[in-house]
Amino acid sequence: MARTMPQKYLSLGDVAAMYGVTTRTVRQWVAEGRLPAKRINARCIRVRVDDADALGEPVRVVACG
Repeated sequence: MARTMPQKYLSLGDVAAMYGVTTRTVRQWVAEGRLPAKRINARCIRVRVDDADALGEPVRVVACG
């Protein structure tokens, strides 16, 4: 039997931080079908890392100074 690696999941807040947007925006992406997500329970939604990466290039935070 082949073993598979466990899936890594992110919270909506994690995805929002990756892309420099609000969690409300991430919820809209999920509702529009742009970002696949799984509801873990009534209050918990998770996104696979691979699906979050497929959205595009994350924002790079650069320190000013």
